[in-house]
Amino acid sequence: MEQAIVTLKKLPGVLGVCVYDADLKVMINRMPPFLSEEVLLGLGVQLDEVMSLAREKLSDASEMTLHYDEVALFVHTFADQSILVFGEPSMNGRMVSYSLNMLSKPKIIEDGGSDKVAPPEVAPPQPTDFSGEIPELKQRLAKIIGPMAEIIFDDALDAWKRAGEGSFDSLLEMLRHEIDDAQKYERYLALCAETVERIRQMEQPRG
Repeated sequence: MEQAIVTLKKLPGVLGVCVYDADLKVMINRMPPFLSEEVLLGLGVQLDEVMSLAREKLSDASEMTLHYDEVALFVHTFADQSILVFGEPSMNGRMVSYSLNMLSKPKIIEDGGSDKVAPPEVAPPQPTDFSGEIPELKQRLAKIIGPMAEIIFDDALDAWKRAGEGSFDSLLEMLRHEIDDAQKYERYLALCAETVERIRQMEQPRG
């Protein structure tokens, strides 16, 4: 979570991040110094009340944005946690929303995915080792989607390992799902075409 928050704070316009637990207590505080923990506690209660009102109209509401003259507040709720993002009015709400959805995926998988994967004792055949190519693959992805690239790539890689898939193409398919943008995915493939071909050639002896 710490690494994810550091990455989140790199997004344009984001000034701070605060994570609340289910009781609205501050778990992680990466807000500017002028926002004391007392202020954050009070703000958490108020935002929870506003979110509750929103859910009366939209039962599946999980996030909201509040715009003021000089700041913007973005709230995203998980099953037992809430994240508050504090930023400038120019903060890209769509990018923040996408990033927060990415941050929620590891927890969702951890909480609800254990009954959907094979037991760790039943290990699939060892896939081709292309770990040496991963830094370059991540670097190319960052040129397409920015600072969230490492989180997105790691999510796809973790899902690929859990699924026991051995082929590199299956990892690319999971990465396509994580990127969730056909044009960006095609641009990414074009950018790292040589690396992709090199890995596929490494797989050839495996039949």
